[in-house]
Amino acid sequence: MIMRVLVNNKLFRNGALFSIFSFLNSGISFLLLFVLANYFSPEEYGYLNLFTTITTVFSLLVTLNTNGFFSISYFRVSEETLKRIISCVLVVSFIVSFFFGVLIICFSSISSKIIGIGFQYQLIALIICFFQVFITLKLEIWRLEERPISYGVFTFGIAVFSAIFALYFVIKLDMGWLGRVYSQLLIIVSFFIISATLLIKEGYITRLEPTKKIMKEALLYGVPLVPHSLSTWIRQGLDRYIINLYLGVTEVGYFSFAFNIYNIILMIGTAFNATNSVHLFKILSEVNKDEAEVKRKLRKQIKLMCVFFLAIALIIIMCSYIFIPIVFPQYNPSIPYLFPLVAAGFFQCLYFLFVNFLFFYKKTKKLMIITISVSVFHLLLSLAFTRFGMIYTAYISLFSNFLICLFVIIYSNRYLNFNLRKVV
Repeated sequence: MIMRVLVNNKLFRNGALFSIFSFLNSGISFLLLFVLANYFSPEEYGYLNLFTTITTVFSLLVTLNTNGFFSISYFRVSEETLKRIISCVLVVSFIVSFFFGVLIICFSSISSKIIGIGFQYQLIALIICFFQVFITLKLEIWRLEERPISYGVFTFGIAVFSAIFALYFVIKLDMGWLGRVYSQLLIIVSFFIISATLLIKEGYITRLEPTKKIMKEALLYGVPLVPHSLSTWIRQGLDRYIINLYLGVTEVGYFSFAFNIYNIILMIGTAFNATNSVHLFKILSEVNKDEAEVKRKLRKQIKLMCVFFLAIALIIIMCSYIFIPIVFPQYNPSIPYLFPLVAAGFFQCLYFLFVNFLFFYKKTKKLMIITISVSVFHLLLSLAFTRFGMIYTAYISLFSNFLICLFVIIYSNRYLNFNLRKVV
């Protein structure tokens, strides 16, 4: 009876489908990295991660977060205004991409030395991110229209075909890390064509130009979020370039492999947070009805999740120590970095448990200050100590994640009048 009610509940059904597809697609991409690791040398694995890192940076910058303005406007404005907002997102993305493209070409020798890969691959990363904008817009429209099947099938198709072509290019054609790069380019271009065609056919991409008001509002919304978006990359992405600068690309490969173990617990925490945040906001909205009961429920949930994440972290560490020497012996030098990085992932999961309080009460300005300040501190420590060995870099990641988690917990208790000290 209860199961039938849940299945017939649209909110539950759609939420479950989105979560399942998200976890499934992340799992395919995650497993692909470990399969390909058997066919890459640590040096090639390092180059691939340098490419992935610069792709991540471009993806954060290309739209200047104006695509988020489209999402919050979807239910508030007219259909014509939505079309103008999409035009705004595409115009901003083209201008920013063109600007970065000119910089890469004009300063190719400098950028290649700093980033660690040739300028032609930097351009490929930029092209991928620009085309990705169209795919993201189409997926966001499906999400807002509450069409989880269309969303899931499309993303699943991207993940599956990406894996198939990556394996073909890397294993069959023996293209090394470049096989992953070109397979990714092929898939993104293909699904860009599909997405752009659908957006045009459905009338979302038109000749309507964005007004100055829309452009201003979109930029005022999106640009302030750029530093916050970059703070995670500062802590995780820049480390690879610093390692490459002081220790070489092979060491980047070892560190990146260990970091993928960190991603296991992070993937679990992120999947939990995607579904828990909605549940949490619903509970918090009832705080005025029975504050004591709400606090009791939240304390109990947080305690249980802390134990759960701790158990997951310990299992990941133990399994890694056992299976890496057997399955991935070429990455044995990565083993010393597992404990600090997985522990950093544990604190990231605890951060998820508390940060939603700040989102619910709209305390995001302080959150931005916390993440940026700690990220800059992390960068300075990494610049100072990475040259002496990557073990310092790993523990710096642990320390910075601990600080962010601690400050978010303290800030939640201090400003939200929602004392959770009994939990921590």
